[in-house]
Amino acid sequence: MASSTATLAARAYGALRREITSGVLKPGDRLVRRDIAKRLGVSTIPVIEALLRLEHDGLVESKPNCGARVRPLTLEAIENECVLREAIECQVARLVAETADDRQLEELGASAQRLDAMMQRVDPGSVIGMERHMEFHLRLAEIAGYPLLREQLEAIWLRHLMQLNWVNAAILPVPEKWHGKLMNAFKARDPDTAEAVMRQHVRYGQRTLSEAIQRMGGHVVPGEEGS
Repeated sequence: MASSTATLAARAYGALRREITSGVLKPGDRLVRRDIAKRLGVSTIPVIEALLRLEHDGLVESKPNCGARVRPLTLEAIENECVLREAIECQVARLVAETADDRQLEELGASAQRLDAMMQRVDPGSVIGMERHMEFHLRLAEIAGYPLLREQLEAIWLRHLMQLNWVNAAILPVPEKWHGKLMNAFKARDPDTAEAVMRQHVRYGQRTLSEAIQRMGGHVVPGEEGS
C-alpha cells in the first residue's frame, strides 16, 4: 500500500511539475487538492505529498488559511535566482575542470556536440531544447561530485523554466558551439578559465529574462490569489 501511494505521489509530482514549468499553471494559481486529485485520478494523499515536494523545490508555496498555490515570483526573486545559479554553475565548472577524468570529458564532449547541433536546428526555447540543456548542466554537477550542488542546481533550473514561461521570454539565439566552448575550458584543466567561460555562458542566458522584463516596463506582477 505504501509503495502504491509513493508511486501515485511521484506521478502527481511529475504531472504538476511539468504543468508549472511549462506555464500551464501560472504563478499565483491556486492548487486545490480535491480538484487536482480528481483531474489526475488519484486520492488527495498523493497530491498532498506531491505539493510538499514542489514546495521544497520552490515551485509552490503554502500559507495557513490560504492553501497552496504556484509560487508568485517577483523581479527581486528572479534577480536573486540568477545570482544563485551563476554562483553554483561557476563552482561546478571549477570542480569539473579540476576533477573530471578523460572518460567523463569524452562523454561530456559528445553530449555538448549533440546539444549544440540540436539547438542550432530547433528553437532553443522548445520544451525538448530546454530539457536537454538542463540535463547537460545537471550532468556537470554530478561529475563535480557533490550531490547537494546537483540537487540545488536542479531546483534552480526548474524555477528558471517557470520564469521563462511566465514572462513569455523569447530565447536568445544560441551561439554556434556554445557548449563546445565550455568543453574546451574543461579540457584545458584550468579552473579559472572554466569559471570565466561558465560565467559568460550563464549571463548570456540571463539576458533573456532581463530583456523580457524590460519589455514589460521593468515590472513583474505576481499572479493573483484567485487566478
